[in-house]
Amino acid sequence: MRPVSQLPPWLPLLLAGAVALQLALPAPPPTAGQGALADPPSRAALRLASAGDQAALSKLMLLYLQAQDGSLSFSELDYNRVRAWLARMLELDPQAQAPLLAASHVYAAVGDQARTRVMLEFVHERFADDPARRWPWLAHAALVARHRLHDEALARKYARALREHATGPGVPAWVREL
Repeated sequence: MRPVSQLPPWLPLLLAGAVALQLALPAPPPTAGQGALADPPSRAALRLASAGDQAALSKLMLLYLQAQDGSLSFSELDYNRVRAWLARMLELDPQAQAPLLAASHVYAAVGDQARTRVMLEFVHERFADDPARRWPWLAHAALVARHRLHDEALARKYARALREHATGPGVPAWVREL
């Protein structure tokens, strides 16, 4: 690798000009269908892309997913695909908490009850894989079901799952009493 002092003197000027041009030109408006969330990559492709660090790839996938919802409103996202992306992240890194945080706090906060229910049910299903660590997300889902969806039966279902399965020493007593 050459030191910076050996670079041609015109190269920094070219780089500065390119950056200035990029900032000066307006971004093209999105076209119909642009930014639509695709299905998540296959497990085989992700194993290959991870280069042995599946946890890091899971985090990168969450960043990619969040970049997608920057180009579309939450109400335009296909929540079944969002769910598939979040599930794939948990397959890569079963210890990850961020996909469940995103599902329960970010994607469930959309004003559409059907989409909220998709995310809450995802959290409920994935809670069973590791109740001692995933209880915060299901506790939040129970509160969302009760206070935002006004669905007492759903809130009780989630509270019952917490009471019966979130029994580890790190689980606060109030969770079992929810």
